[in-house]
Amino acid sequence: MKIRAAALTGFLLFTATVAAQAPRQGPPPITCGTEDNRIEALTKVEADLRARQINFTFKRYPGEHEWKVWRHSLVDMAPLLFR
Repeated sequence: MKIRAAALTGFLLFTATVAAQAPRQGPPPITCGTEDNRIEALTKVEADLRARQINFTFKRYPGEHEWKVWRHSLVDMAPLLFR
């Protein structure tokens, strides 16, 4: 299943809007594996969010949609979850 960049942008805009209401935490980082089939759509979303001047972090890690990428994402997200 292909992820449409427009749908993903809408979801991330919603997330950024909610996060803006709680500035202490800010928006969660967006992470993706460099070999993940979602990377192309997320790169388009990144460009769209930057054009809208929305504050966010997009990190790419080597790998596909798999644990070795997720563990890096978990390291990024865990501190936000337990503030």
